[in-house]
Amino acid sequence: MLLSLLVLLGGVSYYSRLRVTAATEDANSFLTRKQLAALTEIKVRKQIQAADEHTFNGDAASLERYNQGKRDAEQSLDQLGKLLVADKDKSLLMDLRNSVQRISDLTDQQIDLRRQSRNYEATEMAFGPKEEQALQALADDAAQLGAWEDTQAQHALAIEHQTQARANLATISLVLGGLLAGIAVATLMARSITRGMSRMLRMIQAIASKD
Repeated sequence: MLLSLLVLLGGVSYYSRLRVTAATEDANSFLTRKQLAALTEIKVRKQIQAADEHTFNGDAASLERYNQGKRDAEQSLDQLGKLLVADKDKSLLMDLRNSVQRISDLTDQQIDLRRQSRNYEATEMAFGPKEEQALQALADDAAQLGAWEDTQAQHALAIEHQTQARANLATISLVLGGLLAGIAVATLMARSITRGMSRMLRMIQAIASKD
């Protein structure tokens, strides 16, 4: 019986550990996606900043920073694409990707105008409503994706806590059940031994009385 109880406790512990580990990994994955969404927005903002600097001074260094910003933003989007599998995740990522592409198109036009020495038009585009609206859309899309991943992370953490609580309850129940069963078995054994000793004592008394 004791061996069965130990095996059962080990099984509960192993299953609970697997569930908790899986929930923890899910939570970490969701938080990583949230961070990547925020990082994508940061990289795009750096891209815009480099484009504005190039509009003002036309140097090669700012142009290189701009191109690097575009590559970094695309890399973050690719990383997100590899992590996101659910339909809603993919839909939110598509919105974010479209916003990033819209900004790249605008900044490309801005740089092309600067290359043609159409500085006034390039400056107007840099601070015009189109780029401002595109940047706001980017911030909204990144925030929505981040909020959704955060919600899923919180849900995974709740599952982790529930699994741990259930495992603790199951362990306590098994231990208490084993303790009660042990007490019952010990009581039965004690009574059996007591009855046997009583019979033996009566037999000895009978022999002593030459019965």
